[in-house]
Amino acid sequence: AETDGVTDGDGQFMTTLTSTLAGTATVTGTADGTDFANSAEVTFTASDFDASQTTINADPEQLAAGQTSTIIVQVRDEHGNAVAEPDVAISLETDLGELAETDGVTDASGQFETGLTSTATGTATVTGSANGESFDDTAEVQFELGEGLNELAFDQQPPDSAGGGEFSVTVQIVDEFGNVDTDADDEVSIVLTEADGATLSGDTTIEAVEGVAVFDGLSVDQAGFYTLTASAAGLGEAESDSFEIFVGEPAALEFDRQPRDGVIDGPLMRPVTVHVVDQGGNLVTSASHTIEMAIETGPEDAGISGDTEIDAVDGVAEFTNLIFDTLGHYTITASNDELDNAISDVFEIRVDQVFRDRFEVTAETE
Repeated sequence: AETDGVTDGDGQFMTTLTSTLAGTATVTGTADGTDFANSAEVTFTASDFDASQTTINADPEQLAAGQTSTIIVQVRDEHGNAVAEPDVAISLETDLGELAETDGVTDASGQFETGLTSTATGTATVTGSANGESFDDTAEVQFELGEGLNELAFDQQPPDSAGGGEFSVTVQIVDEFGNVDTDADDEVSIVLTEADGATLSGDTTIEAVEGVAVFDGLSVDQAGFYTLTASAAGLGEAESDSFEIFVGEPAALEFDRQPRDGVIDGPLMRPVTVHVVDQGGNLVTSASHTIEMAIETGPEDAGISGDTEIDAVDGVAEFTNLIFDTLGHYTITASNDELDNAISDVFEIRVDQVFRDRFEVTAETE
């Protein structure tokens, strides 16, 4: 209470010594500038433990995902002194990761020890109680990316889609536990694992941004079941879940059997077949659209006759009787107001071969 003073009539000087810290205090002094021959020692012990003052420490406080931090609980008195009190009931909780033990009792030194592990990255906050009373203290542990090599993983899987219809997938660059490496900017590519003649369209190679590669506007033409394979240099490959490309709604017309040359005022050498298809070119067997055939390019004033308007059956329209009245080269258009039109390959309308043979014989005789 006082560090300096003078003696009283009895040759004494009296003061008091107080400490909130547990331990041994040694008091020394001087009399008229000369050191005392002796000293006094006072031992202060911790008082009863105060649950609210219990402390939690983590070692280490920062580590890689998948590793373990040691969590140590120490019961203390109202002044924060460690109390060597066994059998205090300790209960712990964490908002990230997993504690090896969440409940237990203190040992002879007043401590309870357990481990905290997390495969997810982030900050774990550990809270607890002693004999049912919550601690004021908490422990925080920062889990960083795992120490293993990064790899690829599909985050957004390819959905079932109509042929030619657009869809999106997302590929992440992750550690061994699936945590995204937000510093990664690798170039990621995707392909059909087994194409079987199908084509994957869209931007199939992009650079990851903060560890994420988003592929928008992808499409597959042929109906069937597929998987995608993602790859990047040094990161290996990842295969997606299986997805289906199904036949979509009618979108266009497509020549399945092209017109062949024919003779004037007679049918073509073979029937012309037109399919009703979806965006991916798959035959829509439920379609029954009326399809009209007309000249797209050809001789001036040329005409087309015969059965030029046919209803599709199971998505197929077969034109068996198309007749042209003028010699020359043509293309024809298959059309329906609800669908994208189709234009044929070039073909030729010629003179009837029998007439041509007779003409050539007559000319030679003359």
